[in-house]
Amino acid sequence: IMMDELNHYCDTVSQDSFEVHPHTLLGWVVIDGFLMILATFLYNMQFRFISFLLTLISTINFVLEFIMYKEFLDPLFPKRISTNVIGVRKATGQVKRIAIFNGHTDSNYEWRYNYLGGGHFLAFIVFVGIISIIVSLIFHIILFRSYNNYFAIAQLCLLPFYGAILFFTNWNKIVPGANDNLSGTVMAMAVAKYLAENNIRFENTEVRIVLTGSEEPGLRGAKDYVRRYKAELTDPNVETSFFAFDTLRDLTDMAIYTRDLTGTVQNDLRVATIMKRAASLGGFDAEFRTLFFGASDAAAISQGGVPAATFAAMDPTPASYYHTRRDSPEDLEPKAIGYALDVAMGSLFIFDEEGLSGA
Repeated sequence: IMMDELNHYCDTVSQDSFEVHPHTLLGWVVIDGFLMILATFLYNMQFRFISFLLTLISTINFVLEFIMYKEFLDPLFPKRISTNVIGVRKATGQVKRIAIFNGHTDSNYEWRYNYLGGGHFLAFIVFVGIISIIVSLIFHIILFRSYNNYFAIAQLCLLPFYGAILFFTNWNKIVPGANDNLSGTVMAMAVAKYLAENNIRFENTEVRIVLTGSEEPGLRGAKDYVRRYKAELTDPNVETSFFAFDTLRDLTDMAIYTRDLTGTVQNDLRVATIMKRAASLGGFDAEFRTLFFGASDAAAISQGGVPAATFAAMDPTPASYYHTRRDSPEDLEPKAIGYALDVAMGSLFIFDEEGLSGA
């Protein structure tokens, strides 16, 4: 559907397929839940070393899969094929700049606790579960000399939370994904639509619409894109900017994310500042923020050495529709998509005229 639509506005439209293990990013949560339950009982049975190893493995899973989005546990889960869609509007002359507009096309399995109790309930379950694993590992190390009855009792008290994270994901419900992130995908496509319908073509700036698959299971589409095209995206003779758009819904939370991947990745401040300038030209302010929970495609692109930043309009609590069945077409906010288009078009014209120095 997206390729057919882009064919009306782009000179070329193609797709790149890649392998992905879509259950991994949420599957590690289930693995950690089982490991921590087993570690608790083994410690109480005084198999302290095995309990320590299971707790250590749980912590490694958390760090590599959630904090770093590494492809660590992928081989344990079924393999599937995903797709990136790429539309290109060529420059009329020599290409000196490449402006990329991105949205991800996939949605997620439902996060049960956000649906049942809202963002604060979800945050409580996640926070207690993660802190319990980390603190347990620390106490394993501190109390390594001998069995400690108080630690054993404390572990038993945490069993309900370890059990709760087993049911974190509702594997039987895939959410509609209207806001996260068909809103960003439609917005990126609207850039090409606007240029085509107004007969706008740049002399030295190539415009690409990159719609990534499999963002939810660990930015896999963006990782594939930057890996596949890294040579041209990092060509010293061509300036490239990657403008990501994700979840355009909440007007009071329009922001540009300068730090990504749970705050561990620095996005490009030049791209972010161009987006902020564009927002100002559109008549509104978009503050700089850190994405302290989760990640956007810009993180993978930044890690690949390509200048990138993300514009989003989502309540970071998170919002009640986030990864739940409430993320439906009826809940869309067209004004937020419109403001994002202001940011995208403003950024494009600034970047075309001034390059990254437009920051």
